[in-house]
Amino acid sequence: MEFGLSEEQQLLKDSIARFVEREYAFDGRQRLITDGGGFSAANWRIFADMGWLMLGIPESKGGLGGTAVDTAIVMEEFGKALVVEPFLPVAILAAQVLIGVGDESGLVEAIGSGEAMPILAHGETDAYGALNWVETRAEKSGSGWKITGSKSLVNAAAFASQFIVSARTSGEAGDTDGISTFLVATDAVGLARQDGRLADSSSCTP
Repeated sequence: MEFGLSEEQQLLKDSIARFVEREYAFDGRQRLITDGGGFSAANWRIFADMGWLMLGIPESKGGLGGTAVDTAIVMEEFGKALVVEPFLPVAILAAQVLIGVGDESGLVEAIGSGEAMPILAHGETDAYGALNWVETRAEKSGSGWKITGSKSLVNAAAFASQFIVSARTSGEAGDTDGISTFLVATDAVGLARQDGRLADSSSCTP
Protein backbone atom coordinates (compact mmCIF):
# COMPACT_ATOMS: atom_id res chain seq x y z
CA MET A 1 0.00 0.00 0.00
CA GLU A 2 1.38 3.38 -1.05
CA PHE A 3 1.25 6.17 1.53
CA GLY A 4 3.47 8.69 -0.22
CA LEU A 5 2.38 11.77 -2.13
CA SER A 6 1.71 11.57 -5.84
CA GLU A 7 3.79 13.68 -8.20
CA GLU A 8 0.95 16.21 -8.47
CA GLN A 9 0.56 16.39 -4.71
CA GLN A 10 4.29 16.92 -4.23
CA LEU A 11 4.17 19.77 -6.73
CA LEU A 12 1.25 21.27 -4.80
CA LYS A 13 3.16 20.97 -1.54
CA ASP A 14 6.27 22.57 -3.05
CA SER A 15 4.34 25.48 -4.58
CA ILE A 16 2.71 26.33 -1.26
CA ALA A 17 6.02 26.02 0.56
CA ARG A 18 7.55 28.53 -1.86
CA PHE A 19 4.65 30.93 -1.31
CA VAL A 20 4.99 30.66 2.46
CA GLU A 21 8.74 31.19 2.32
CA ARG A 22 8.34 34.27 0.12
CA GLU A 23 5.31 35.94 1.73
CA TYR A 24 5.26 34.72 5.31
CA ALA A 25 8.61 35.54 6.81
CA PHE A 26 8.18 36.72 10.41
CA ASP A 27 8.34 40.44 9.61
CA GLY A 28 6.00 40.07 6.66
CA ARG A 29 3.42 38.25 8.72
CA GLN A 30 3.56 40.90 11.43
CA ARG A 31 3.04 43.67 8.90
CA LEU A 32 0.08 41.78 7.42
CA ILE A 33 -1.53 41.60 10.87
CA THR A 34 -0.78 45.13 12.03
CA ASP A 35 -1.16 47.01 8.74
CA GLY A 36 -3.44 44.73 6.75
CA GLY A 37 -5.80 43.71 9.52
CA GLY A 38 -4.90 40.06 9.09
CA PHE A 39 -5.77 39.70 5.42
CA SER A 40 -4.04 40.31 2.11
CA ALA A 41 -6.14 40.66 -1.02
CA ALA A 42 -2.98 40.02 -3.07
CA ASN A 43 -2.38 36.74 -1.27
CA TRP A 44 -6.00 35.70 -1.77
CA ARG A 45 -5.64 36.36 -5.49
CA ILE A 46 -2.60 34.06 -5.49
CA PHE A 47 -4.67 31.37 -3.77
CA ALA A 48 -7.26 31.66 -6.54
CA ASP A 49 -4.77 31.86 -9.42
CA MET A 50 -2.87 28.80 -8.16
CA GLY A 51 -6.11 26.82 -7.91
CA TRP A 52 -5.86 26.27 -4.16
CA LEU A 53 -9.36 27.64 -3.55
CA MET A 54 -10.74 25.16 -6.09
CA LEU A 55 -9.16 22.03 -4.65
CA GLY A 56 -12.12 20.82 -2.60
CA ILE A 57 -14.77 21.89 -5.10
CA PRO A 58 -16.18 19.27 -7.53
CA GLU A 59 -15.41 19.63 -11.21
CA SER A 60 -19.15 20.01 -11.83
CA LYS A 61 -18.99 23.23 -9.82
CA GLY A 62 -15.94 24.58 -11.61
CA GLY A 63 -13.44 23.14 -9.15
CA LEU A 64 -10.57 20.68 -9.36
CA GLY A 65 -12.28 17.81 -7.57
CA GLY A 66 -9.38 17.27 -5.19
CA THR A 67 -9.27 14.83 -2.30
CA ALA A 68 -9.08 15.31 1.45
CA VAL A 69 -5.35 14.64 1.16
CA ASP A 70 -4.95 17.55 -1.25
CA THR A 71 -6.72 19.84 1.18
CA ALA A 72 -4.63 18.51 4.06
CA ILE A 73 -1.46 19.36 2.15
CA VAL A 74 -2.57 22.99 1.89
CA MET A 75 -3.52 23.15 5.55
CA GLU A 76 -0.24 21.58 6.66
CA GLU A 77 1.90 24.03 4.71
CA PHE A 78 -0.22 27.01 5.75
CA GLY A 79 -0.05 25.84 9.33
CA LYS A 80 3.73 25.90 9.36
CA ALA A 81 3.64 29.68 8.93
CA LEU A 82 0.30 30.37 10.65
CA VAL A 83 -1.17 31.80 7.46
CA VAL A 84 -4.03 34.06 8.52
CA GLU A 85 -6.01 34.33 5.28
CA PRO A 86 -9.28 32.37 5.80
CA PHE A 87 -8.65 29.34 3.61
CA LEU A 88 -10.35 26.95 6.04
CA PRO A 89 -13.45 29.09 6.74
CA VAL A 90 -14.06 29.91 3.07
CA ALA A 91 -12.60 27.25 0.78
CA ILE A 92 -13.48 24.31 3.02
CA LEU A 93 -16.24 25.06 5.55
CA ALA A 94 -18.38 27.48 3.52
CA ALA A 95 -17.78 25.67 0.23
CA GLN A 96 -18.71 22.25 1.61
CA VAL A 97 -21.84 23.56 3.32
CA LEU A 98 -23.00 25.18 0.09
CA ILE A 99 -22.27 22.01 -1.85
CA GLY A 100 -24.09 19.94 0.76
CA VAL A 101 -27.28 22.01 0.67
CA GLY A 102 -27.34 22.16 -3.12
CA ASP A 103 -26.07 25.65 -3.87
CA GLU A 104 -28.11 27.47 -6.50
CA SER A 105 -26.57 30.88 -5.91
CA GLY A 106 -23.34 30.34 -7.86
CA LEU A 107 -21.33 31.06 -4.71
CA VAL A 108 -19.37 27.81 -4.91
CA GLU A 109 -17.93 28.79 -8.27
CA ALA A 110 -17.28 32.30 -6.95
CA ILE A 111 -15.33 30.87 -4.02
CA GLY A 112 -13.09 28.92 -6.38
CA SER A 113 -12.37 32.00 -8.48
CA GLY A 114 -11.70 34.15 -5.42
CA GLU A 115 -14.61 36.47 -6.19
CA ALA A 116 -16.66 35.64 -3.08
CA MET A 117 -15.78 34.93 0.53
CA PRO A 118 -18.91 33.62 2.24
CA ILE A 119 -18.42 32.73 5.89
CA LEU A 120 -20.33 30.08 7.83
CA ALA A 121 -21.99 31.36 11.01
CA HIS A 122 -23.09 28.22 12.80
CA GLY A 123 -21.50 27.80 16.24
CA GLU A 124 -23.38 28.93 19.33
CA THR A 125 -22.28 29.53 22.90
CA ASP A 126 -24.26 26.66 24.44
CA ALA A 127 -23.50 24.11 21.72
CA TYR A 128 -20.22 22.84 23.23
CA GLY A 129 -19.31 21.28 19.89
CA ALA A 130 -22.71 19.71 19.13
CA LEU A 131 -23.38 20.48 15.47
CA ASN A 132 -27.16 20.04 15.86
CA TRP A 133 -27.42 22.54 18.73
CA VAL A 134 -29.04 25.54 17.04
CA GLU A 135 -31.11 27.98 19.08
CA THR A 136 -31.12 30.74 16.45
CA ARG A 137 -34.55 30.78 14.86
CA ALA A 138 -35.90 31.87 11.46
CA GLU A 139 -39.51 32.81 10.91
CA LYS A 140 -41.30 33.86 7.76
CA SER A 141 -41.69 37.63 7.51
CA GLY A 142 -43.47 38.95 4.44
CA SER A 143 -41.62 37.65 1.39
CA GLY A 144 -38.49 36.86 3.37
CA TRP A 145 -37.31 35.55 6.71
CA LYS A 146 -36.53 37.11 10.08
CA ILE A 147 -33.61 35.52 11.92
CA THR A 148 -33.25 35.94 15.67
CA GLY A 149 -30.28 34.72 17.67
CA SER A 150 -26.53 34.92 17.97
CA LYS A 151 -23.49 33.00 16.72
CA SER A 152 -20.08 32.57 18.29
CA LEU A 153 -16.55 31.86 17.02
CA VAL A 154 -17.28 32.97 13.46
CA ASN A 155 -13.81 32.80 11.96
CA ALA A 156 -12.92 35.57 9.47
CA ALA A 157 -16.28 37.30 9.89
CA ALA A 158 -14.61 40.64 9.25
CA PHE A 159 -13.75 39.60 5.67
CA ALA A 160 -17.06 37.98 4.71
CA SER A 161 -18.79 38.88 1.46
CA GLN A 162 -21.93 37.32 2.97
CA PHE A 163 -22.79 34.97 5.82
CA ILE A 164 -24.21 31.45 5.66
CA VAL A 165 -26.32 31.40 8.80
CA SER A 166 -27.84 28.27 10.28
CA ALA A 167 -31.21 28.80 11.93
CA ARG A 168 -33.97 26.61 13.22
CA THR A 169 -37.24 26.65 11.30
CA SER A 170 -38.79 23.90 13.45
CA GLY A 171 -38.08 21.81 16.52
CA GLU A 172 -35.93 22.61 19.52
CA ALA A 173 -32.22 23.10 20.12
CA GLY A 174 -30.53 19.73 19.87
CA ASP A 175 -32.95 18.28 17.33
CA THR A 176 -31.28 16.91 14.21
CA ASP A 177 -34.08 18.02 11.89
CA GLY A 178 -35.46 21.50 11.42
CA ILE A 179 -32.20 23.35 10.69
CA SER A 180 -31.96 25.50 7.56
CA THR A 181 -29.27 27.75 6.14
CA PHE A 182 -29.74 31.33 4.96
CA LEU A 183 -27.55 33.70 3.00
CA VAL A 184 -27.35 36.95 4.94
CA ALA A 185 -25.80 40.18 3.67
CA THR A 186 -23.06 41.64 5.82
CA ASP A 187 -25.00 44.89 6.03
CA ALA A 188 -28.36 43.29 6.82
CA VAL A 189 -30.61 45.31 9.11
CA GLY A 190 -30.21 44.21 12.72
CA LEU A 191 -26.92 42.40 12.22
CA ALA A 192 -24.25 43.32 14.78
CA ARG A 193 -20.70 41.97 14.96
CA GLN A 194 -17.95 42.16 17.54
CA ASP A 195 -14.56 41.29 16.11
CA GLY A 196 -11.59 39.87 17.94
CA ARG A 197 -8.54 37.71 17.32
CA LEU A 198 -7.57 34.12 17.99
CA ALA A 199 -4.25 33.03 19.48
CA ASP A 200 -2.66 32.96 16.00
CA SER A 201 -3.87 36.55 15.37
CA SER A 202 -6.40 35.45 12.76
CA SER A 203 -9.72 37.29 12.77
CA CYS A 204 -12.71 35.91 14.67
CA THR A 205 -16.04 37.14 16.00
CA PRO A 206 -16.25 35.70 19.50
